[in-house]
Amino acid sequence: MSSDFKSELPTPTPEDAGAVFAMMTAHWKSQAMFVVTNADIPDILLKNGPQTAEQLAPLTGFKAPFLYRLMRALSADDSLLFVEDSDKRFSLSARSMLLLNQERSMKWFTTHMLEPASWRAVGLFKEGLETGEVPFDLANKMSVFEYYKEHPESGEPFRKAMHTLDSNDTAVDSGFDFSGVNTLLDVGGCSGLLLANVLKANPSIKKGILFDQAHALPPPGSDVYKNEPRIEACPGDFFDASTVPAADCIMLKHIVHDWPTPKAVEILKNSASNMAEDGRILLIEKLIPSAGDSSAADSKWLDVWMMGVCGGMERTKEEFAALFQEAGLELVKIHEIPHKGVLQGMAVIEGKRA
Repeated sequence: MSSDFKSELPTPTPEDAGAVFAMMTAHWKSQAMFVVTNADIPDILLKNGPQTAEQLAPLTGFKAPFLYRLMRALSADDSLLFVEDSDKRFSLSARSMLLLNQERSMKWFTTHMLEPASWRAVGLFKEGLETGEVPFDLANKMSVFEYYKEHPESGEPFRKAMHTLDSNDTAVDSGFDFSGVNTLLDVGGCSGLLLANVLKANPSIKKGILFDQAHALPPPGSDVYKNEPRIEACPGDFFDASTVPAADCIMLKHIVHDWPTPKAVEILKNSASNMAEDGRILLIEKLIPSAGDSSAADSKWLDVWMMGVCGGMERTKEEFAALFQEAGLELVKIHEIPHKGVLQGMAVIEGKRA
């Protein structure tokens, strides 16, 4: 590097200072949002209409003067989570409508990602970087999946958050051609909503197999089976190849990003162990652009989050190609999904036998 590089350094502007301050204080806003969401304040406002802090206090267990200050901050123009009028009454905004207690709500992401167990993990990122261990494991003395089993109050928001993701037709919207597929296997499909959406859009598929651990599968008689009779539940474990059924097309949505590379390779090998010779395997994941491309900030921060809670990672095209190769597969094509918002950067990564 040239010794003159210092002469080319950028000069910070007031806008840069404001951006740094916003990053520095982002945890104030996220925790404030968690508190009001976990207390069901959006639902209270939906039921009762505009409320003052004094009216909200007995319904939430909070002290009115402190609650007012929190709600006032969340109504400011950098958050706009609520709307405050001149009488100090608060009402719903378009953003707090996303946090209502209902199916497919962002409430579940808020209560999942900002709960105390996850918050403790964020506080140990430095230790994770120093040791290579998973901060969540360091903070909670067990892995995140073990924690959810022992703490259903944490596991339930996680399950509902994943249910929200499953309700989006990302594989349908990808442009992947399912014609010629007879048996479609959804590995780790949990709710079955994604599989049902794909089957609905592709009536030529004869059977859809919903593969997951027994406790994660919808119980017999659930609507997902009634609404789509081609779905067949199959309990098993993607770490045990002997339990994975045969299929000519296999989907894994938000599965391999939960795991470091050795485990992700094992999952891919096992999932494809009974795949037809000319079959296809589809990973539905966030895609990180190659080095030097500053876009896709949400994908990159999600990658940091995965590093912090489970030791997993989001990947670039080159990393997916290497992952497939190590699993005895070959990357065929990446189908980018034209979504905005939280689903921006999603893609279907198509592979086949090498």
